[in-house]
Amino acid sequence: MLRICGKTELILEAMFSSGAGALELDHQTDLRRAHQIIRRQVTFTGNVDPGGVLALGTPQVVEHKTREVVESYPGTPRFILNADCALPAPLPPENIMAMVRVAGGS
Repeated sequence: MLRICGKTELILEAMFSSGAGALELDHQTDLRRAHQIIRRQVTFTGNVDPGGVLALGTPQVVEHKTREVVESYPGTPRFILNADCALPAPLPPENIMAMVRVAGGS
């Protein structure tokens, strides 16, 4: 898996060409652009903001932002919903549950 922090739109093609089986993209990257480039060829993992959303947001904000991520990467089984980086501590359990609810389709 290749992970590069920050906005990566300008280097998405190079990331794709790296040969990595999966790309973990930062929440600052335009997911629709990423989906256009890598949609069926590389697994995408991410990219809910771990600090601003998961650690500091409300469960409602987490659900909204998680839905945005899921809806930005449609039509492929090569998607793993995740935070875009390590989860900070402490992290409100209700925020993790909000993310899980969206992942489960609730």
